[in-house]
Amino acid sequence: LVIDYALEDGTGVDLINWCKGHVVFKDLRFILISGYDKSYFAPSVMNDPTVTFLQKPFTIAQLKNTLG
Repeated sequence: LVIDYALEDGTGVDLINWCKGHVVFKDLRFILISGYDKSYFAPSVMNDPTVTFLQKPFTIAQLKNTLG
């Protein structure tokens, strides 16, 4: 799931945490995109093996590489 950090009614991190609280999403992996530098985010987010960070602006090639 590709999620922007800045959402209208919360944050991408809020959405990630919500998904993790529901068993139906247990195998979901996340790409968190943001204009903020990764140092802005808590280590618990950046060290989560299910979350990959991609800083804006990024190229299509960078997104494809992140998607694997």
